[in-house]
Amino acid sequence: MYQTKLFLGFAVILGLGAASAQKPKPVKKQLPIQLNAQQKLEYTTDALGNRILDFSYCGYRAGEAAIPNVPIQIRVPVTKGDATARIQAAIDYVSKLPLTTEGFRGAILLEKGLYEVRGTLKIKASGVVLRGSGIHATTLRGTGVSRDDLVTITGKTISGSRKPYR
Repeated sequence: MYQTKLFLGFAVILGLGAASAQKPKPVKKQLPIQLNAQQKLEYTTDALGNRILDFSYCGYRAGEAAIPNVPIQIRVPVTKGDATARIQAAIDYVSKLPLTTEGFRGAILLEKGLYEVRGTLKIKASGVVLRGSGIHATTLRGTGVSRDDLVTITGKTISGSRKPYR
């Protein structure tokens, strides 16, 4: 029994000695986000290619223009139960309106309250705005069992332009 303890102790000492002899080279740690020479945020990737997503260009016109006040063409009042068909009917109605010179068809106003959506709302035409009645005033709640998107927006880019439809 004494020999076993001595052997284990000897193995531990050897293991520590071997580990300390092969110290890894210090790796310069890069921050995931840092300012570059032009004082712009730079997002670096890790060894696996992962990086923090850059959301600074999200929003209307990449956040570089104020959101326009598009005229309301239809209002959708709150009622209990599934509102998918009522909201989709309003989207379809506005989608058929002609584009204005500013490139909009019109806005659909969802009044204050909670809208249950069991399906997917689909905006397929450019110039359609789906608007709530203020911060924390209008809520869309997905109540279906599907894992599909609650709202999908599809379309093509304008011919000869790099700008997508609005």
